[in-house]
Amino acid sequence: MNDDYDDDAFGNGSSSNTQTGHTPNERIAIDIARYALAAHASQKPLRRDALRSFFKDTSARHFKTSLDRANELLQLHFGLAMVPYPVREKKSTDAPTQGAASKPVTRWALQSTLPQTCRQELQARQAKEERELMGFVAAVLSLVLVSNMGIGMDQLVLYVRKLGPPTHLAALAAATADGGSRISASDAIASDAQLDSLAREAIAGLVRRGYLDKIAPRTASASQAGGGNDDANNDDDSGVELTWGPQAKVEFQPIDITRFIAATTGQECSAEFVKKIGRAFGRNIDVNQ
Repeated sequence: MNDDYDDDAFGNGSSSNTQTGHTPNERIAIDIARYALAAHASQKPLRRDALRSFFKDTSARHFKTSLDRANELLQLHFGLAMVPYPVREKKSTDAPTQGAASKPVTRWALQSTLPQTCRQELQARQAKEERELMGFVAAVLSLVLVSNMGIGMDQLVLYVRKLGPPTHLAALAAATADGGSRISASDAIASDAQLDSLAREAIAGLVRRGYLDKIAPRTASASQAGGGNDDANNDDDSGVELTWGPQAKVEFQPIDITRFIAATTGQECSAEFVKKIGRAFGRNIDVNQ
């Protein structure tokens, strides 16, 4: 299909319909695509009410048509597609909530449609700080994945403390926290309490960004952690478990993290290795995702 679509449509937004030759519906689709890219850059979901604001002078029945067209433009020019934003975990079980699929979609996120090789090339071109942050994200998601998608806060804090020196954790905390780290990255020596605080800040930053989500602990996990009677204590996250958040589900598939684990441990991502990770994951891993 020939769209006769020019790159100026994604320019500074100053072109009028008469200048570009776009119809009003096409103009709306372009505006939706721009909004989607802006939301994607700030790692925020696209909200239905915000999308509806583009239809002030157009019948709402054109919403789906313009949304589909915006999706076409995003895939054609940026290798991205709008997908429903995953719902936040409400339970600690792996069973999906009944009727969840029938609920209307109110939020979307952009997901890459590029082949894996292209995604890897783009990741290699990221800035050093971004690569470090995404490496940290992938490492944390790996720990959650092999813990049957649920890991206790205290256990994760211990793991995060081992991922790097205090300066590394401080930098990660500053990158993920809204207001920056409370502990300077230049501190040469950090106390045990400071290390614990840095790790918790980094984890909290991933929760804010949607990479992690807090869920009610499973009974067995709570018992093993010795917090069976502490479930009501939410101020210090006692007994809380963490799982993949909505943003993690958009950006990563279990096979992506499986390949990451294989690469970081120097192993071949063979069918047997995938099965091994799948057993820790608690379900089969789709290698074609």
